[in-house]
Amino acid sequence: MTVFKKPFTPAVLVAVALAGWAAVSGGLFDGPVASTLRASSVHAAPDYDLDTYAAERVIGNRKLTVGFLSPDDDASEVCDDVAAELRHALPRSGRRLCGSDP
Repeated sequence: MTVFKKPFTPAVLVAVALAGWAAVSGGLFDGPVASTLRASSVHAAPDYDLDTYAAERVIGNRKLTVGFLSPDDDASEVCDDVAAELRHALPRSGRRLCGSDP
């Protein structure tokens, strides 16, 4: 009897596949800006003295994300990291902000 004929093995493979999908879609490989914008609508680098809670209250429940980056951050790298979140928040404008097709 081979390993794949046992009913336990396919169940374990499916569970591992679902766990991998959950980890990736949950933001396991996100950068610091993307992980902040996944849970909040405002990201401010430590260089800024910004009350993020007040900024979130101003933004409210709109589909808007705001990121204040430090001068040392590479904007194109940050845009690549947050591209998935921008596509969900701003379907057309998010792609233009990151410099891809309009």
